[in-house]
Amino acid sequence: FVLVSNRGHDSIAVFRIEQAAANTGHLVCAGIHHTRGATPRHFQFDATGEWLVAANQDSDKICVFHMDLSTGFLDFIGHEYAVPSPNFVCNVPPRAPALTA
Repeated sequence: FVLVSNRGHDSIAVFRIEQAAANTGHLVCAGIHHTRGATPRHFQFDATGEWLVAANQDSDKICVFHMDLSTGFLDFIGHEYAVPSPNFVCNVPPRAPALTA
């Protein structure tokens, strides 16, 4: 899949990459999903590729979506967080707890 943010439309468009021999590499729209905020400046997946966090800069919030890896459907899961003018998302893997002797 290829995903792009539409700041004027406040959405993320999902495109499927065709694998059929005649159309290999062509993009086909798989869906357009509202980001639940204004001006999606940036978005990022977690390491699994299933969870997407969108930074909605002009509505001061980030929102979390689940992506169906077989269809490309983005489903808002109801989690949104107030963040002043978010313009970048960086997912950091959790750190393993320190071992104690």
